[in-house]
Amino acid sequence: MRDKVIYWSSGCCFFFFFFFYGLWPALGVSFSLLYLGLFVLRLGNKLPVMELIAVLAWFQWVFGAFIAYRMPPSFDKYRMYVDESTYFKIMVPLCLAFSVGLSFKQNTLDFNQLREHFKENSNFTLIGTKLIYIGLFAMFFGGYLPSSFRFFMFLVQGFAYVGVGILTFINKRQANHYLIVLFALLILNSLRIGMFHDLILWGVFFGLFWFIKKEFTVRGKLIIICFGFFTLSTLQAVKGSYRALIRSGSDENKIALFSSLLFDQIFSEGADETEISDQNVRLNQGWINSAIIKNVPENETFANGETIYEALSSSLLPRFLNPSKKKAGGQENFRRFTGLPLADNTSMGISVAGEAYANFGTIGGVLFMALWGRVLSFVFSFLINKAQFNPVIIFFVPVIFFQVVKAETELVVVLNHLVKASMVVWMFFWGARNILKWEV
Repeated sequence: MRDKVIYWSSGCCFFFFFFFYGLWPALGVSFSLLYLGLFVLRLGNKLPVMELIAVLAWFQWVFGAFIAYRMPPSFDKYRMYVDESTYFKIMVPLCLAFSVGLSFKQNTLDFNQLREHFKENSNFTLIGTKLIYIGLFAMFFGGYLPSSFRFFMFLVQGFAYVGVGILTFINKRQANHYLIVLFALLILNSLRIGMFHDLILWGVFFGLFWFIKKEFTVRGKLIIICFGFFTLSTLQAVKGSYRALIRSGSDENKIALFSSLLFDQIFSEGADETEISDQNVRLNQGWINSAIIKNVPENETFANGETIYEALSSSLLPRFLNPSKKKAGGQENFRRFTGLPLADNTSMGISVAGEAYANFGTIGGVLFMALWGRVLSFVFSFLINKAQFNPVIIFFVPVIFFQVVKAETELVVVLNHLVKASMVVWMFFWGARNILKWEV
């Protein structure tokens, strides 16, 4: 019944926006709101990772662009490079194909049955605690290993959050203590380097399990989501200023400095149109996609799968077997396909949607996005199926999909994380069972 309400509401939004803005913008906004509604509705009833990926894609590739066309950013580089009709005529079909692929034959897990399974087996407490200590060990000592092991240790750090998730789900009192410690470490590390994406992503993933645990009403979910959106938008508003201050060599205590900026932002007068448009720059991936559409094929020919092949080879082969393996950062593809300059020390991906168009154009890009969405749906469904027999697996989903949910990241990073994280999780289960003799 509630699904029908979401569909009817998005249909009404389409006719409203169609009257004022035309067909393609109306389709973009209505589908963005549709997938947001489906995500909210499924929170607490299932683990809506595929819905989360779809929402982030629609809002970063489409909804943010819709805002940018009406409130252009103050910095000209972040403008939309093609007209609105051209942009949405290409990007809406790409997003829709991706979303259809993500929703293809999804399996679900009975979390009520899962709770009973955890209650009947006290071994899960021990497993969760061991995972926390493995993750903490990787956090504190991973930096002392050679650089070639850094990514492996980054993935192992996620085991700490897996362990906390297990303990929280089975109502262990010590879970709250571990949770406070882990997120305190995340906050301190974010303040140290001025980067907050790890904090945000782990907060979102933990929230997905928390909604299942607490079984909120729709009203309760909306209140919490609105509060989360307010917190995230406030963080986005101050992190640029904070990052600039710490990089300039400010001697002020980082906690005090960030708290001061946060306090000023919360209690400042309402944001004007310029501030809103500048905040939208951090949401909107559309300016990069629009630059690609303008530049390809006018100045740069379609890549015809070249970067897709590079992503596959980079994710499947280690660097010593593939010396030409691309490094993370996205500078090469960004400069090539957008035609815009980018400093060597600045990381900026072109997104999977931008890469799909840069390789195959609109029609080929639609087919690729549907296939890529199906691949992600297949991996997620595989994990859900395995979790029917081994519930611990479901708590490793955030480790495997940590980089995958981000809409601004190009394929080489997303696929590399998906493959490597899956291998690390498999290695853990194999080693725990066959070497350590744990009952995992």
